[in-house]
Amino acid sequence: MLDYVERALRERRDYAVEFRIVLADITVRHLYGLGHSVFTESGELVEVAGTQMDVTERKRAEEEHERLRQLEAELARMDRISTIGELTASLAHELNQPIAAVLTDASTCLSWLKRKYSNPEEACEAASRVVTDATRDADIIARIRAMFTKSIPERSLVDVNEVIREMMRLLRN
Repeated sequence: MLDYVERALRERRDYAVEFRIVLADITVRHLYGLGHSVFTESGELVEVAGTQMDVTERKRAEEEHERLRQLEAELARMDRISTIGELTASLAHELNQPIAAVLTDASTCLSWLKRKYSNPEEACEAASRVVTDATRDADIIARIRAMFTKSIPERSLVDVNEVIREMMRLLRN
């Protein structure tokens, strides 16, 4: 602080400086000083008119504000992590059902094909369900990707009876 004031005096300019002091009882105070130097025509320093203001409370408020800003940022980060966790659990659930159905249908298809007297119609039905379930997985992934882009959501009519039949088939597997 003193170096700054001395430089201002050498350069014959006013100064504004913020600094801290430690009092005898070890209390720290933050001060803001303003000074105006008065010189003679020959350039000699006559006086310095100035003032010092205690800005300790303002400084503490600024530090508290910064601490709260950091806490708020951390809270926002934790909220994002929590949301990602929930989304991950939801995605795992949405994808596991069609994948489980694919595995069941593929296993069924293989066992029918391995029989001594295999039934190609039954194997074709199981293979067809594998294609349907894998397509459903691909559709789920496409809808998830669409959620994270700025595209307009696609809307279409749905046959509720078909949705119920599909749910019954999934639950049966």
